[in-house]
Amino acid sequence: MAALSALPQFTEVLVDAPALTALSTNINALCQQVTGKLPSTGVSSKPVCKVWQTATRSVANATVAVIPWDAELVDTDNMWTPGNSSIITIQTAGWYDVHLQTVWANGSLGQRTAIIFVNGTANPANVAAEKDELMGQTGSVKVQAHLYDHFAAGTVLRGAYYQDTGGSLSTLTTSGSVWMSVAYDAPY
Repeated sequence: MAALSALPQFTEVLVDAPALTALSTNINALCQQVTGKLPSTGVSSKPVCKVWQTATRSVANATVAVIPWDAELVDTDNMWTPGNSSIITIQTAGWYDVHLQTVWANGSLGQRTAIIFVNGTANPANVAAEKDELMGQTGSVKVQAHLYDHFAAGTVLRGAYYQDTGGSLSTLTTSGSVWMSVAYDAPY
């Protein structure tokens, strides 16, 4: 990517073609720094996607289950489609902040886990981030995993959950309790 050049100092003169070209180049470079995209793509906002689970899901004991997303709150870069409900695909290369939250219903003692997979679902090969909560008492619990990484265009992200309470355990969906967000931060 082109480095930002110094902005010209303006004086009361007739603006000529080279000065306008330099200004345009700097605006294009600034847009790419901020959003990861050139203005010619027609995109003026950073790539952001947030999806959530609207229906309660029952997760089997000691099983990693990929989360099927039901709805999206925002998607400025076509990262999620209902036909591939568990997949978020990076469209613009760059550094991203990824957050996953799972919320579990009241259940037995045991572990609850939130997992972020990158480019596959093999455990542990594709696990990029994981957060475990070992419950010392019964009750509902919220688990959040976080990842900050650089991704190429075409990278596939998935959220997953796991629990080992000895039986099936349901997630909660109150106020979008189970969700995943992917937010562009800077160019690759």
